[in-house]
Amino acid sequence: FISLKEHIDYLSRSTKRSNQNTKDWTGFKIIRDVYYAGTSNDRQSLDMALPIRRKSDKPLPVLAYIHGGAWRAGKKNGGLNRLHGFLRSGDFIGVTIGYRLSQDAKWPAQIHDCKAAIRWLKANEKKYNLDGDRIAVHGTSAGGHLASMLGTSSGVLGMDGLLGSYTSQSTSVRCVIDYFGPTNFLRMNDFESRIDHDAENSPESQLIGMPIQKNKKLTLTANPISYIDKNDAPFLIMHGTKDMTVPYNQSVILHKALKKAGVSSTLLTIVDGGHG
Repeated sequence: FISLKEHIDYLSRSTKRSNQNTKDWTGFKIIRDVYYAGTSNDRQSLDMALPIRRKSDKPLPVLAYIHGGAWRAGKKNGGLNRLHGFLRSGDFIGVTIGYRLSQDAKWPAQIHDCKAAIRWLKANEKKYNLDGDRIAVHGTSAGGHLASMLGTSSGVLGMDGLLGSYTSQSTSVRCVIDYFGPTNFLRMNDFESRIDHDAENSPESQLIGMPIQKNKKLTLTANPISYIDKNDAPFLIMHGTKDMTVPYNQSVILHKALKKAGVSSTLLTIVDGGHG
C-alpha cells in the first residue's frame, strides 16, 4: 500500500501536467469561474467553452468534464483541455465543473455541487444556446465516480441536494463517460490495490468522514450502484486491468449492475492499463 500523501502527490503532478498542456482556443469564447451555487466559493464554479462559429443555430449539446484527484486534489482548470479534441468540431459546448474537496466538506457535498452545476446549465440554456436535455458528463477517477453518480441518482433528494437558485430543474444527464471511477467503496479492498481503502486515511474514508467499514449505511449512499434502475442514462466505461489505485473490478461491478437493470452500458477494457 502507498500512503495517502503519496497518492495525492501523484495526482497533483498529473493535474499540473494536464493544466500545462495548453490548447489553441482560437474560435471559442471562454467563460471562466461561473458560480453555479449562488456562493463565492471558487470550488463551486465552472468554466465554459462556447464555439464562435457553430455548425448549427440550434442549441448545442454539452460535454461536461469532472476532474479527479481522490476528492482531495485537482482543479477544474485543465478540464476544457481534455475536451478540446471534441469541441473543435463546433458541435458541442464544453464545460468543466469544480466541486468542494473532502478536506473542506464531507459527502454528499461533492455530488450536491455537481448537481447544482447541472441545474445551472439547464436553467441558463437559452442564454448560452445550449441543449439542457443533451448533457454528457465525463469524469476520471474521483470524477468518474461523480459522473456515475449523476447518471444513476437523478431524482434522489438526498443526492440532488438543494444548492443554488434552480432547484426546480432536473439533475438528469443524457449519458455518462466514466474512466476508472470507484463504484462500490465497501468492496474495493476485495481486489489488489496499492491503497488500503478501508483505512481511516484512505481517499474513500476521508470523503465519508470516517473509516468506510464503520459506517456502511453512509458509505452506501456514495456508491453509484446503490441507485441503478432501468431509467438511468447509458454508460461508456473505460478501465485498465492493472489499475492499482482503483481496482479494475470496480468497473466490472458497475457494468454488470447496469446491464442487469436493462441500462445500456459498454465497458472498454485496457489490458495491462494502469490508473489513467
